[in-house]
Amino acid sequence: MIEGYSVIAEAIAEGQSLSGAIDVSRVRHVVKLHMPAAWTGDTITFQVSPDGEVWRDLFTFPRGEPSISVSVSTGEGGGSSVISDEPVEREVSIKVGASQAVPVAGLSLAGEAFLKIRSGTKASPVPQPSTRIVKLIAVVEPLPAGPEGED
Repeated sequence: MIEGYSVIAEAIAEGQSLSGAIDVSRVRHVVKLHMPAAWTGDTITFQVSPDGEVWRDLFTFPRGEPSISVSVSTGEGGGSSVISDEPVEREVSIKVGASQAVPVAGLSLAGEAFLKIRSGTKASPVPQPSTRIVKLIAVVEPLPAGPEGED
């Protein structure tokens, strides 16, 4: 493997939609997903944890996507709509397919120690009919150097 990168493989077990915990404490960010030859579904989402005990679904709050609030009135004033530049919450999802190597833009795992991969979304998980191995290509922090004079 190229220095500074790591291949991390993790299984989603038969009948499950969520992988086991992956130690990502040295991962700066994920750059690519390698999908297995057999895969059910077209979306990957994630859970993260700082301690391996409490898990949260990974969401993002993109800037520049306005949310729209609409109010309807039956009076003379009519209805109104307000455009706000408040961020809109979105589940981090990646479109995938069998036998694909999928580039991942901006999946930062800063501050997280563990990651789980989900087949499908939080609202619609997709159990895999047999065990599937997903590989992450990640930029990793170098291992600390040993004491001087050690090889």
